[in-house]
Amino acid sequence: MAPTPNELGAFFIVSFITIAIVTILAIRAFGRNVVRVPLDTREWLYVAGLYLRARIATTFSTRMRPATTTSVQPPRCGTDAITEPWLEMALSRAGLLKDGTAVAGIRLEKLTENRGLRGVMLTLDVQYRTTEETGATSGKALSRAASVAASNQDRKRSRRKTGGAAYEAADFDDDASTTGGRASDAPGPAAMNPAKLILKTVLFHSVEHRYDMLVAGNHREATYYGSDLERLGRFSGGVRVLHAHSSATSGESVIIMEDLRSARPGALGLNYYCGNQVWGIPAEVKAAMAPQKPERLLQELFARAADMHAPFWGDAALMASPWLKGADWYRGENRAAWTLAVKVGRQAWEKAKSFRGAAVLSPALVGIVDRSFAASSWERLQTRLQDSRIPFTLTHGDFHAANALWQPPTARDRPTGELFLVDWSEVGIWEPLTDLGQTMISDVSVEVRRKHERALLHGYWERLTTAPNTRVTPAALPFERCWELYARHSPERWIFVFAIMASMRALPDAAMAYFHDQLLAFINDHAEHAPLRTGGLVTYPLGPVVTLGRAVA
Repeated sequence: MAPTPNELGAFFIVSFITIAIVTILAIRAFGRNVVRVPLDTREWLYVAGLYLRARIATTFSTRMRPATTTSVQPPRCGTDAITEPWLEMALSRAGLLKDGTAVAGIRLEKLTENRGLRGVMLTLDVQYRTTEETGATSGKALSRAASVAASNQDRKRSRRKTGGAAYEAADFDDDASTTGGRASDAPGPAAMNPAKLILKTVLFHSVEHRYDMLVAGNHREATYYGSDLERLGRFSGGVRVLHAHSSATSGESVIIMEDLRSARPGALGLNYYCGNQVWGIPAEVKAAMAPQKPERLLQELFARAADMHAPFWGDAALMASPWLKGADWYRGENRAAWTLAVKVGRQAWEKAKSFRGAAVLSPALVGIVDRSFAASSWERLQTRLQDSRIPFTLTHGDFHAANALWQPPTARDRPTGELFLVDWSEVGIWEPLTDLGQTMISDVSVEVRRKHERALLHGYWERLTTAPNTRVTPAALPFERCWELYARHSPERWIFVFAIMASMRALPDAAMAYFHDQLLAFINDHAEHAPLRTGGLVTYPLGPVVTLGRAVA
């Protein structure tokens, strides 16, 4: 007997209620067992939304991934499979494949110096062969065959316009993907048939892992490489990117780019020239280093920062690009992401104090960090972000020396050397001087900083205020105001990062002692510019935070 309409209605109601209850219980269990931070109502809704997205994306990526792939299908997140025909096509479209050659094989190896916390980095060792006139289809032929699909994709790209500006992010259905076409526009001689490439991606191993990537905004770097911001500004220095795919919906990200150290002979991280923090300099790296004073390279790095900051100084059009970190906070939105991150940071700090000894954590810095967390609130942050006296612009967001590579000059084609910026995962809208402060605290010895920081900052200020495309003038930003902003807000990001790092037992005491001394010395040297004093003691209410969605293990 067929069920009656009432029976069907009752069945669907019971099913819906059952699914809802199971979902709520699953989310509560996730919050209790994984997030492990007390949550208010907004934060519960925020966590629940991201958890459901992570669950759905994981389910669909597992069940709907095709069993077989075409030879020219680009690599997707969750797999390290890259086909020779596709790579050949990408190299050809980028103008990096020699005529009469084809990709013969690809070997993937884990990058030995990968210290990333979010994803994995692999090197692609590429082998080539010569092609005969009657041989296999060449990369150029494959490129022509794919041109229709590429042009269709290009037509789907949307433009976001606010106040007369447009910052394109090659997206459709919240998914940005770009293949080839970037490398051929990069400055400098192209390395044809590159022997090595870099693959940056995420190999999701659980729903929780995908949730972490969604909270962190893992998609931002790939989106940046495909955006107008990089295409027009070349703030990376012209890093050649063959493929960039990202999705803010699923947290996926895939980047295939040149291996700078292989393609650019002599290119090394600026961190080595600054002393490489506490990690030291390997003998083979020291032997390859060109004679250069750290202050000279810092001058170049600060000049690049000025070039990036100048055209977007106070530009409200940036806020129309939701993929930029901080855009929502400047609009007064997504409060839960910020407050949850601060809670995670505070919990990590309490954990750090429970096992780090006095040799690592001095009473002076402990007091500063304690007061800074206690003084931090969403309301205080919003008051600050709406203060017209505090500038904002496009910022790198993780502006330390290990994310900058310098290739020494040659008399022939690089008389001044070349500087490259990588790791754009924190790119967003923020106060510009914090980029410079992060470099100084992270990498520059106290002695070198004290001797050169004012001159370095003055060079930055001159370039910033006189650039042809700048939006700020010396009258609007006198140098002493620039110095005050640098001294006032630079410690905040490092206070938060220090709390997180100190809670990680895998990091040795020697490393944390180095960062402790660097941070405290900067604070002491610039204490007169501290934004707040609590009982006469310096305090830095937190603003820039790394968005974390659960307690640090």
